Amino acid sequence: MAKHPVFPMWVQDYLADTSHLDATEHGVYHLLLYRYWLTDGRALPDDMALLRRVAKCRTRATVERILAEFWQLSTGEGWHHKRAKLELRVTRDRKVAARESAKKRWKINDRAYANASNPQCSPTPTPTPEEKKEEKLKQKEERKPSASLGFEDWWKAYPKKVGKAPCLAIWKRRRLGQIADRLIADILRRAQDDGRWLDGYIPNPQTYLNQSRWEDELQPRSKKPEKLKRGNGAGGQPSWQQSIDAMAAQLGMSAKPGESYEAFGARLRAAATRAH
Repeated sequence: MAKHPVFPMWVQDYLADTSHLDATEHGVYHLLLYRYWLTDGRALPDDMALLRRVAKCRTRATVERILAEFWQLSTGEGWHHKRAKLELRVTRDRKVAARESAKKRWKINDRAYANASNPQCSPTPTPTPEEKKEEKLKQKEERKPSASLGFEDWWKAYPKKVGKAPCLAIWKRRRLGQIADRLIADILRRAQDDGRWLDGYIPNPQTYLNQSRWEDELQPRSKKPEKLKRGNGAGGQPSWQQSIDAMAAQLGMSAKPGESYEAFGARLRAAATRAH
C-alpha cells in the first residue's frame, strides 16, 4: 500500500493555475502528480519516453509543455513539484503527530491491563465522576494536533524572514495550523501573481498573520515599472528618483540588474530601518 493513499486537491487553487489547459493537458498533469505523490516525492526521472508512458500521452510536446510550466528540473535528480513537496511535508508531520498521540493512549491502556492481570497488585479503585471527567479532558487534549503544526513549512515558504518567535506565538494563538495548507498556497500564488509582492512590497510576516492578509485580493501590476537608470541623479530625473540615488549613495548600496526604482527604493528603506 502507498505511504500516502489520499491526495489533497485544492480545487480553487488548481483551477486558478490551470484554467488555460485543455483536457489532454489536465490528464497529463494529474498523472504526473499522482506518480510523484505515490513515490513520496521522489523526483520524476528526466526520461521523456518513461514520462510519456506515465502520463499515457503519445505527444512529446504536450508532456514537455506541462513539465516546463509546472515542474522544476534538479540537476542529477529529475523533476520536482514545489507545491506537492510542501503538501507531502505537511502530511508527514500530521502522521507523526497522530502516531505519537496513539502511543500515549496505548501506554495508558497497557498500564491498566498489566495492573488488572497481576494478582499481586492491589485492586484498582473505581474512579470518581470527577476523575473520569478529568481523564476524558486529558485524552481530548492529547488527540488535538500540535498548535505549531504546519508553522515551519509556512515559515520556509514566506519570503520575508523577520520575527520568527512572535510569528509562532500568533500562529498558536489563532490556531492557524488548521489552515496551514491554504496559507502556504496563498504565499506561492502571491509570489507569482500579486503586483505588490512582485514590486517588493511584501508585508512583515507578523502583519500577514495578524491582519489575515491571505484574504486580500491579488493586485495586478498597473504598469511595467521603469527600469533603474544608472547615473548620478542628474539629467532631468524626477525628484523622487534623485532621492533614491542620494539614499543609495549614503548607504553604499547599488541596484540589482533590471531592478525597478520602486523595488530598489523599498530595499533601501528596509536597509535604513535595520541600520537604525
